[in-house]
Amino acid sequence: MLQRPDHWIVHGNLGLHGKDHPIAIEATLKDGHYRGSATLKQTDFGITPVTVAGGTVKVKDEVKIEFEIALTK
Repeated sequence: MLQRPDHWIVHGNLGLHGKDHPIAIEATLKDGHYRGSATLKQTDFGITPVTVAGGTVKVKDEVKIEFEIALTK
């Protein structure tokens, strides 16, 4: 992966639904805003993906989380 001074891979643990798992988040800084995303599996945290219509329609196990943090003075 190309390394730039405004791009990071942040490693840590995420606690969700009573379970902790390691996670890596990609983050960038542009115009005073930190933006990033991570993908996780619901089942890794003991969450059963939602089903609709008696199980004929299912939600994917993987969920992408995106964030934006604005710096203020």
